[in-house]
Amino acid sequence: MARPKHMNWINGHWKEGEGPVFQSINPSNERIIWEGRSARDSAIQTAIVAAKKALNNWMKMPFNSRIARLDNIREQLVEKKDDLATLISKETGKPMWESQKECAGMINKIQVSIDAFTMRCPTMEHPIGSAMNRTYYKPHGVLAVIGPFNFPGHLPFGQIIPALLAGNTVLFKPSDKTPFVGEMLTKLIEQADLPVGTFQLLQGDAQTGSEMVGHPGIDGILFTGSAKVGRAIQSQLRQKVGKIVALEMGGNNPLIIESVSHQIQAIKAIIQSAFITSGQRCSCARRLIMMDTKQNRALFDELIKQIPNIKMGTPFDSPEPFMGPLISKQAQEHAFQFQSLCQSNGGTLIKSIQVSSSGFFCSPALIDMTHSQAFIDDECFAPILQMTWVNSFEDAIEQANRTDYGLSASIFTENRDIFYDGLHAIRAGIINWNAPTTGASSRAPFGGWGRSGNFRPGGFFTADSSCYPVASTQNKSLTDYTIDLPGLEI
Repeated sequence: MARPKHMNWINGHWKEGEGPVFQSINPSNERIIWEGRSARDSAIQTAIVAAKKALNNWMKMPFNSRIARLDNIREQLVEKKDDLATLISKETGKPMWESQKECAGMINKIQVSIDAFTMRCPTMEHPIGSAMNRTYYKPHGVLAVIGPFNFPGHLPFGQIIPALLAGNTVLFKPSDKTPFVGEMLTKLIEQADLPVGTFQLLQGDAQTGSEMVGHPGIDGILFTGSAKVGRAIQSQLRQKVGKIVALEMGGNNPLIIESVSHQIQAIKAIIQSAFITSGQRCSCARRLIMMDTKQNRALFDELIKQIPNIKMGTPFDSPEPFMGPLISKQAQEHAFQFQSLCQSNGGTLIKSIQVSSSGFFCSPALIDMTHSQAFIDDECFAPILQMTWVNSFEDAIEQANRTDYGLSASIFTENRDIFYDGLHAIRAGIINWNAPTTGASSRAPFGGWGRSGNFRPGGFFTADSSCYPVASTQNKSLTDYTIDLPGLEI
């Protein structure tokens, strides 16, 4: 496939990058579907200058006018949702049903973002004597949105839209694993009649991201990705206290089973928690913590029997599969390495990874870590579920909190008091009751503790990271300013 002539959308023009060539590989069949060059310093500088130039008019545009422009984006998404879903499946390997859900979430994100901004960032006022005190919300300026591969449309879109709505201009760098989706998303936004420079695309590798993050013209970073990259961003900006940095990172998420009466429903929820998107969601359950009861032993035996029934396949198979491949050969190799690490630390392999001869497929693995010699506090983005037997709910909470991550957790119990004990005790930003660890609502916060985030959650709360409050005490005239203070005789 010939390299595209244009890959970056800068200042109203498609421009080829000047950095190294990189490729996007269809993980289902290992074919190259996109190729281009990374953006480098000169392209980044040009984009930032254009974004700065566009900022003043965009932020001063009436709020309803910005909404109208963003509604144009929604119309483009509705028109092209099937094409976008097909591309997402080709580039990530996700089944079509999942890509279609992703596109539906993107369409809904426009109204959700408007509701969030209206609720969380309203202009407030109260009188102070003859004066009026008002609180406004102002955009930060030029924001860089750095997206992940697993939801290459929905997750960055959930930051781009609130940022634009608040009056920021945006530079978007998709994952280097999913540049094609980033390009298509940009073309849809391009058709929405945004002022030149308001939204721009910079494709590239890790160096592209690092140059964007470190550039003095960037006023903030909205990042979704691994804890390793998130920590690197924090380190790079440690002395730059004036920049907003919102990090949504990974998790080593626990799913606690206290007691359940519906065995099949519990198994479905465990599988959805651990193996949906081939384990490539930051909210996936990585650790199954089960109280050692006769009922739970029977549940676990049935889970082992059902795992082979999970259908893997390419995105367009019929009937549709539950899960597709991992994103890359490197991810597949890392899954094997992690499985071996668990075994070498005393884990008992119950279901091992199986791979296909073509594509980066990886079947679900289940490992009993009850008698392991060490706690492995790493996030492996793959369908690998570690399980541990415990003797009490207190032991389960202790196991759940061993991690330095703190994104998502679930508790399966029919005892409300037990759940609320867990709700108060578990360190995580999402704590579910009789529901999978995955499937977060766009109308709720999405973020976590420790290595999972920096307390600037996404989802409904992305509005908070897109602007900042400004207080203003206002008098119609200085003659209304009548405060007299002791010792000031004028």
